[in-house]
Amino acid sequence: MDEVYSKAEEVIVDLGDSDEDTEELLLELNRYQLIPESVWFQIDIKASQSSIARSIELCTTMKLPGPTSKFWHTFRRFMGRPWFIRVWIVQEFALSQRARFMIGPHFRDKKFLRNAISRAAKHLEILYLQDRFYNAPVEPNKTLGDAIWDVLPKYHAVHRISLTAEQAGTSRSLCELLDATTTYFKATKDCDKVYALLGMVTDATIKSDIVVDYNESLANLMLRTSQYLIQRQARNYVLYHSVGDRPGYSSWTINLQGPPDGLPHLINPDGALKYGDFTAGGLSSYECQPSQSRAGGIVVRACVVDAIHMAMARGIPSNSELSTQEDLASHAKWKLHAVKWMLDVVPTQSLPLHEFTKLCWRVIVADLIMPSEGEGRGYCRMRDWPGSARCLDTVNTIFRAVYQKWTGELPASYTMDLTSTQLNDIRIYGDSMSHTTGRKLAMSHKLNGACLVPSDSRIGDHIVVVQGCQMPFIMRLDCDEKGDYYRLVGCAYVHGVMDGEIMQGQDWNFKDLEIC
Repeated sequence: MDEVYSKAEEVIVDLGDSDEDTEELLLELNRYQLIPESVWFQIDIKASQSSIARSIELCTTMKLPGPTSKFWHTFRRFMGRPWFIRVWIVQEFALSQRARFMIGPHFRDKKFLRNAISRAAKHLEILYLQDRFYNAPVEPNKTLGDAIWDVLPKYHAVHRISLTAEQAGTSRSLCELLDATTTYFKATKDCDKVYALLGMVTDATIKSDIVVDYNESLANLMLRTSQYLIQRQARNYVLYHSVGDRPGYSSWTINLQGPPDGLPHLINPDGALKYGDFTAGGLSSYECQPSQSRAGGIVVRACVVDAIHMAMARGIPSNSELSTQEDLASHAKWKLHAVKWMLDVVPTQSLPLHEFTKLCWRVIVADLIMPSEGEGRGYCRMRDWPGSARCLDTVNTIFRAVYQKWTGELPASYTMDLTSTQLNDIRIYGDSMSHTTGRKLAMSHKLNGACLVPSDSRIGDHIVVVQGCQMPFIMRLDCDEKGDYYRLVGCAYVHGVMDGEIMQGQDWNFKDLEIC
């Protein structure tokens, strides 16, 4: 199929029918496509480092849709068309020499994806950030909130499609492509999240290294793909995006069954962090070797530093369970269970209640926050943000009060008058909880520190620092007739470990550790 699409004279992308709303949508999208690249660069807050206010001012000057425009409702429905997230379309579009989009009777050129659709989605994000960070006294704009929830994943998908097309003729690794497809794209058969990429990988031997076999089990394909990746210097990416301790699977192999939860999103295909500066495993390089004693196993250099002593019974829903904004709202009660857990654990701590609960709220977001001074530019460590103490105080106060209403300690009619700064802090914190999906709070035993661990972690599971890995892992000890080995559960945030404290100590024993 990659040869068919790369040699075709033209590829026509059918985006579906057109109706009256779509006609108006296309007229607005034309405005985006006609914006000169130099002007759009100034609007894009991430690219130009400009302020939200300046970006909004430029968008208004260009007569682009405002925050209350019905365009966003239509755009949201348009982006819901299945083409945008089907995995096979990536190579069909990226490898085409000449492509056109067809919407009903209308045609648009190949740049329509990048210069119209992608720009409109970016503009939506800018409006949403303005609404979240600078309109705190006002009720959040529901139109923008609903639209961003549906559009943002498609925007990331569109960006990856465009980037892949622009990289035609340059080096493309399987790991880079998998990072996109396992996160933002869907396939009828999970194995196609690998097979649909083979024609785009620049490794000339990949089709012989990963043979297409639709009769093969998914577990075996995941193992073969992971073995290929670690042999091609994919570094620690596979460990962070592993399937975990599921029966019938090698626990360390890459997960093709659903989008990764929270923390793995922080790891780039090259193994580097997208945000923050965690160095749990030190600055030494990561090394991984196939196991000589167990088929499908690997051996890494690691140190078992602690075990989980106490843990919440339930975690916040995983990404695969969150399909609508209502899903997220319906699980807000998880924060109340988190407060209850904190109150149950605090008698074992030396910290006062207020300080311990604030620490837990910091751990819940993995010490990462997107402050209003750097909107749209990613996350920074909460410890490095001057407003972190104030933000944590606000979060702690509000959720303690909500918990007391939930338990009846405060009357249901109780309300709090919040300042615009407090409202802003709550919104910033809520947006930063994306790192929490599929995770729950726990305590380490010896270190007696708060942790954010995978939802299926158990008391007694080990906290393991792997040499060269920025975040620690939760692993489960097992044994067979050959001796002890570990099952990987997932990565974690462990307070007191994230900045290489273990590597600086003299009492920690790093050794070869086998994971199956």
